[in-house]
Amino acid sequence: MNDPTMMQFSTAESYTNDQVLPDTVIWIYVGVIVLLGFLLNLIMVGILFRSKCNGASIFVIQMIVTDLASLGVAIIELLYMNNRKWIFSPTLCPIYLGLESVTTTASVYFIIAINLHAISTYNLALKTKNNKQKPLMHQHRSSDFQRLNNDSYESALCTQERSLTIDYSKKKDRIAVLCPILFVWILSVSVSIPLFTFSALFPNKGASICGMKNFNRGTNILLQLFVLFIRIIIPSVCLVVTVIYVGHRYLFSKIQSVCRLGRDVNGALKLGLILSITYFIFCTQRVYGSLMFELINRPFMQYKYPVFDQVIAIAFSMVNYAVPAFRPFAYLYADKSLRATLRCRKNSVNPES
Repeated sequence: MNDPTMMQFSTAESYTNDQVLPDTVIWIYVGVIVLLGFLLNLIMVGILFRSKCNGASIFVIQMIVTDLASLGVAIIELLYMNNRKWIFSPTLCPIYLGLESVTTTASVYFIIAINLHAISTYNLALKTKNNKQKPLMHQHRSSDFQRLNNDSYESALCTQERSLTIDYSKKKDRIAVLCPILFVWILSVSVSIPLFTFSALFPNKGASICGMKNFNRGTNILLQLFVLFIRIIIPSVCLVVTVIYVGHRYLFSKIQSVCRLGRDVNGALKLGLILSITYFIFCTQRVYGSLMFELINRPFMQYKYPVFDQVIAIAFSMVNYAVPAFRPFAYLYADKSLRATLRCRKNSVNPES
């Protein structure tokens, strides 16, 4: 029990140098899904810069940057998994592992940030709606006073309107996005520093595999706990809590017509729901089917989906990377202004139609 090698999966012994699938299959996926994903995300960047900027769109730009990097990582990962050995330059190993960690961490935390932003936008819209109803209530209550003293009423009403104008000019009408964005990027890079720093190639039956260097038992446990909490436990709990709250607010906004106060409210809530649901369906398998087992491998992070059949592992990886490729459709579906901008762009290209 004192031997640290007793509590680990060692998949390196089962590695072979034979390809899992023909390279043609991988390159077809790269040519169709990955390149299409690059194109769709770049088009979405152009649409966002042409449309009205709001808090949700700023978060979407961060998601697009993350997704573009993820699609680049996908090419390396799929070829690595299919060949069952590292076929690239040794200097690319720490870049691959570190960048994969940054993108997967940033992706889930930005979805959480979008959910929190949607909740804040909803609360601000509801507060604004209630504040705008207060002057009407004051006018009804002062109707009796108007009958008794019309001159005094007019003077009080003018003073009230003047004070209300001053108050509303000081009201907060924007949700801060800079601090959450900086926090997500700093957190994502910080949790990935060990992979950027200590990743290297390890020999395996005449070939090489890419993984993180092994340390003493205490350091290994600290690294495992650090990654476990930052990349698995905390984002999983936060995502579940926020998506439940966003779903409740979205249904409530439909009933109460809160979305009439601003386009941002309904769009942000819908965007958070779509991104969260697609992440749960297609990407949680990456966290619980791959990352958890990568943490108990030696060396760390040496192979994705280490306990799955090789073909199934590649299929899971393809599903995971298809999400950032097609995420722009979720942005268009959630935000009507983006669809309107896209239609205007089409009309400008084809004016006769």
